[in-house]
Amino acid sequence: MIAYIRGVLDHKEPNRVVMDVGGVGYEIFVPLSTYQKLPAIGDQVKLFTHHHVREDAANLYGFLSSEEKEIFEMVLSISGVGAKVALSILSAISVDEFRRSVAQGDMKTLTKIPGIGKKSAERMVLELKDKIGKIHLDERMVRILEAESGNDAVAALLSLGASSSAAEYAVYRAERLLGKDAKIEELIAQSLKLLAG
Repeated sequence: MIAYIRGVLDHKEPNRVVMDVGGVGYEIFVPLSTYQKLPAIGDQVKLFTHHHVREDAANLYGFLSSEEKEIFEMVLSISGVGAKVALSILSAISVDEFRRSVAQGDMKTLTKIPGIGKKSAERMVLELKDKIGKIHLDERMVRILEAESGNDAVAALLSLGASSSAAEYAVYRAERLLGKDAKIEELIAQSLKLLAG
């Protein structure tokens, strides 16, 4: 098993990269979440990898965080779910949002992910709920949501049709970007941008 690969980023596309490791180019498939955070071509990068072997193919999948790799492998353990769907999940929502959606049985969020229908989402919740266990919110996120402006911003996003997990996560990210003294109007505007992707 190849746990990680460290090398020079030789090529990148939204779904795959090529890394030069000692003159050997490794093709690695990545989710959008990893692609968006990659450094410039020619820079050093370390990707946590999963070597997926099937009868007809052997592919490498790479992630900037070990959490993403963990979720990818967890999803792969579900019968009938392949690597393409596992990548699609990480490309569509954050690790935290996926964990919350599974823990809360949030079918609406899960079925919005490309490649996941109602049956797949139900199987995911059934098979992963115990593995994911109780969700521990980041302490900073708890503090943000306890603040009046954070709660008001979440309430505003909920009234606009966002799911509770998506609204909470967007406000959390917006407050990290803008700072704890951001006005509620700025928080809502930034959160909406994040939700729009």
